[in-house]
Amino acid sequence: MSVLPLVIDLLHAVMVLSLSARLDVAILFFLFSSALVLGRRLAPVSRLYLTLAICALTFVLLLLRQTPFLMQWGSTWPGFAGASLRRISQASIRTLGLSYCYLRVVYALVSRTDWTAPGFFRYYFCAPTFFSGPVLAPETALRSQTRFDKAALAFALTRWMNGVIRIAAALILMRMVPLALPGAALQAAAWPTPLLWIGVFASGVWLYLNFSGYSEIYIGFAHLLGVQAPENFDNPFGASTITGFWQRWHISLGNWLRAMVYTPLSRGLLATSTSRLIASLLLPAVTMLVCGAWHAVTASFLLWGLFHGVGLALHASWTQFAHPLLSKTLRGHFVYRSASWTLTHAYVALAWIFFLPVAGIGYADRLRLFEKLVGFAQ
Repeated sequence: MSVLPLVIDLLHAVMVLSLSARLDVAILFFLFSSALVLGRRLAPVSRLYLTLAICALTFVLLLLRQTPFLMQWGSTWPGFAGASLRRISQASIRTLGLSYCYLRVVYALVSRTDWTAPGFFRYYFCAPTFFSGPVLAPETALRSQTRFDKAALAFALTRWMNGVIRIAAALILMRMVPLALPGAALQAAAWPTPLLWIGVFASGVWLYLNFSGYSEIYIGFAHLLGVQAPENFDNPFGASTITGFWQRWHISLGNWLRAMVYTPLSRGLLATSTSRLIASLLLPAVTMLVCGAWHAVTASFLLWGLFHGVGLALHASWTQFAHPLLSKTLRGHFVYRSASWTLTHAYVALAWIFFLPVAGIGYADRLRLFEKLVGFAQ
């Protein structure tokens, strides 16, 4: 057996932990997750106690990372407990890629894979996709053989070049669109409404260029190491419906939400007396609330998730009831398709107000920008 894959996996782990702002948080979460996943082999009673303990610890860590209120509350504690909580919570916020570990661990827990310690180690610390995806499903990761693939070099170079160009374009656009900068974002309230609309749409383009650029680099790196990472974006600004947008935007996260949240909930609701109409309205809203909470448990991200959930529910209702009543000629007409595209991306742009990762702009400031965009404030 070649030792090269094991050496590469070890280098993955060293790189991941070295680039983490604090090693203790990454190591703790890995140990919690390993015990939870590998503990499925234990006797039922022992597994129950272990599961409850690990879930509680992991949930606390998740809250510390995602909820600013708890961090501020914990920072007021006196003595050693308060100092420890401050250190862990601050480190959690700065630990790169930790939120993607949550997705992989949940995948691993529900997978029927008979996990071994080395197998879970490789899945957890897969460096090419550790920091910002794409989110690998266990089956995809375990089918991959970690090795240097010379045949993928041209493919990797192409993806790296695409990524560098997109990131460079995002850096240029960031200077042109003040909504991507902390100081200028607060000044946007004084802009004319048409200019503000252009600004929020361009900010979404900036976010796409930035995120998809890094995804391109990681996908190229993954293929070079023999890991068949899935695509993460497929021209989302070419979508003409909100559903189409989410089928093209952060595809691997959408697949995770569908597999871990939407599908189990739909089975549960449709197995009861819940009507299909109620289910079609509830499922997108709950799924996208989970998506917002995964980014951070704040009012802004939860509202962003709910906003998209409502949009998906409305589109599902339109597709089910109104769309069949329209003639095929009308549905294919340029004016109809243009109006659908415009309405979709105006809706997405509105939601970006609550999502954009701009420091120094609070929920109230974002709400005022939103109100101006929709005409509630002048």
